[in-house]
Amino acid sequence: MEGEFTPLKNGQHLIKVRRRGTFRRLYYVNDDMSQLSYSGSKKLKCLGVALGIDLGDVQEIREGRLTDILNKREPKPPEELCFSLVMKNGSLDLIAESREARDLWVKGLRTVIQACSASNLKVRDLRQLWIQESFSRADKSKDGMLSFEEVLALMNTMNAGVPKETAKKMFDEIALSDDKKGKAALNLEQFRKLYEKLTMRPEIEELFKKYSGENMSINAEALKEFLETEQKESVTLVDCKQLIEKFEPSKDPSRTGEMGPEGFKMLLLSRNQELFSPKHNEVYQDMTQPMSHYFIASSHNTYLLEDQLKGPSSVEGYIRALVKGCRCVELDCWDGSDNEPVVYHGHTLTSKILFKDIIRAVNEFAFKSSEYPLILSLENHCSVKQQDVLAKYLTEILGDKLYKKPLSKDQEVLPSPEFFKNKILIKGKKLPQPAEGQDTTDGEDGGEVSDEDEAADIPDEQVPEEVKKVVEKGSKKSKLKLSKNLSDLVVVCKSVHFSSFEQQRQKYKFYEMSSFTESKAESLAQNQPTEYVKHNTWQLSRIYPKGTRTDSSNYQPYKMWNVGCQVVALNYQTDGHEAMHINLGKFRDNGSSGYILKPAFLRQENSTFDPNGNYGDITPKKLKFKIISGQMLPKPNSSRKGEVIDPYVKLKIVGVPADNKKATTSVVQNNGLNPEWNEEFEFQVNVPELATFRLKIRDKDVTSGDEYIAQYALPFTSMQQGYRHIKLLSKHGEQLPMASLFVHVDIQ
Repeated sequence: MEGEFTPLKNGQHLIKVRRRGTFRRLYYVNDDMSQLSYSGSKKLKCLGVALGIDLGDVQEIREGRLTDILNKREPKPPEELCFSLVMKNGSLDLIAESREARDLWVKGLRTVIQACSASNLKVRDLRQLWIQESFSRADKSKDGMLSFEEVLALMNTMNAGVPKETAKKMFDEIALSDDKKGKAALNLEQFRKLYEKLTMRPEIEELFKKYSGENMSINAEALKEFLETEQKESVTLVDCKQLIEKFEPSKDPSRTGEMGPEGFKMLLLSRNQELFSPKHNEVYQDMTQPMSHYFIASSHNTYLLEDQLKGPSSVEGYIRALVKGCRCVELDCWDGSDNEPVVYHGHTLTSKILFKDIIRAVNEFAFKSSEYPLILSLENHCSVKQQDVLAKYLTEILGDKLYKKPLSKDQEVLPSPEFFKNKILIKGKKLPQPAEGQDTTDGEDGGEVSDEDEAADIPDEQVPEEVKKVVEKGSKKSKLKLSKNLSDLVVVCKSVHFSSFEQQRQKYKFYEMSSFTESKAESLAQNQPTEYVKHNTWQLSRIYPKGTRTDSSNYQPYKMWNVGCQVVALNYQTDGHEAMHINLGKFRDNGSSGYILKPAFLRQENSTFDPNGNYGDITPKKLKFKIISGQMLPKPNSSRKGEVIDPYVKLKIVGVPADNKKATTSVVQNNGLNPEWNEEFEFQVNVPELATFRLKIRDKDVTSGDEYIAQYALPFTSMQQGYRHIKLLSKHGEQLPMASLFVHVDIQ
């Protein structure tokens, strides 16, 4: 394996692409495989400095022109030479000298990043790596030693909240004299000891003592008792012996087959002991039922990165949504110059992107996160001529991935996600089928269908003056000329207008579907809930945000899930708020496949379920949720230097109206490192299958207002019982290094 990295370590010339130009640089991977460095910058040449990026910050590597910088570059560089390293706040876009060189870099870097990724590291290794990185950042003099001042500064960044006198005492107990400087300092190993003292877990030690006995160790029998009694898990003695072997760090032969306090802590920090059930990280549900029987992760105006009126449109919006497991994306298609259709939010100042560039990205990323069907929801405003171009690109670029085969005449329900696995479906308008025996030659060029323009839903008073001056506000046309070529690509998601539940049943087919604004859907859910539930057992319903949400805010999706709506489309770009946290938390279930099987009472055509009160024979649950402690909670981005947080936790359950409940812990003063609460809350959950649990942590600040620290959400049915850790996420859904909550869950 070492040999294949030799060219990367020796270095090769690559062209770096930026908005203002291109730059030829010598790129190489450093010896410890942690950084991609480069030299050749004139600015730094006189200093002999090499710059680079930390490979741990790279989220993915893309081949081809799949970033805005490469895609918008003119003249366009050869697709087969381009690749990009995508990070949280941008990308490094590169052009290799040959395809072979490009493929070598892509393969090599992916191997390095995968091997070093957090998901492949054991908890103990991840912690040691974090300690080492923290030490290196704090070591300003780069001499491998930390002075007391450097340790104190590091404690502040760790949110330790340790008084200076206490910190000095701990430091002096561990420090050695540094002869060169004549003052005490810590090396890396000594800093590890200090870190272990700072992060002692008395709550875990107390739990350990309950099962360890006098010799302070847990054997397989005791571990089995703990896992079955406390964690409600079914395990064998063989399983327990394997867990001890896996997590116990001590190799003392006299302790063989026994687990000490450190091994027990590592076990509780492992992935299988998290709050989210590991069984739900895989596709475990029946995927052979009609598509109308599933909730489907769905995006609205996927091309937008910001607001609905003036913000940028980007192919990146589709890539981000697809990587997050989204299974229905939207394209608003309009005539562009040079017979090239474009996508943007019509009648606004949002920027335009080429339709074909989106389809290329979709072809690349459609099934990266899920193998189940992807729906392309087309809002079509193009002329027939450019509609034919749409059909051409869909057919040529997507190839065999595009599902075009007409359904059997014997088909009476929608096919299943399993049936459409690895296929892309087109949702849009479709020309009426000719009557039997009717001459079809007159309709070869297409025909007319009703037009639906979501952009025209934006109220005039919501449109800023600068937008009104430049664009003419749209009005809904009653008819649209539709290309036969495009119409033929719509097989199972034919868009039709909704009149009433009765008319839908009488006039329409199972493969047809309607779109509802959130306001219309909420009204139906409130006034005709049981009828809506029945409707959603056989036809798909798509919900989208009302026109007044010009800031790209989102409605609460659970209100739509309560009546079985499947395609509940949200603004994925607005990922820092509750609605998207709940959406992404729910769709972690079933292996993050983007498809979740609806509860049985939402799949039965004779259902009498009413989320407003009639739950039938559903068995309610009682949840006891105890917040025990927190670990390594970060400071808010706006936190003042040296300030230690005062954290508290807000808990929330959402689902049917009777289940919507909140609770809040007390505030722990001046401690983000290891705050303890030990506070228990009790919730009655009437419809567990529709409940989503969410918590967020905030920093109490009486002067400038409480600030966001972390969040987490998951389906109620994905919770594990017992003592569990929650690996916390940032406001925008990224994993926060080392940050967690320790909780206890009891469900009756």
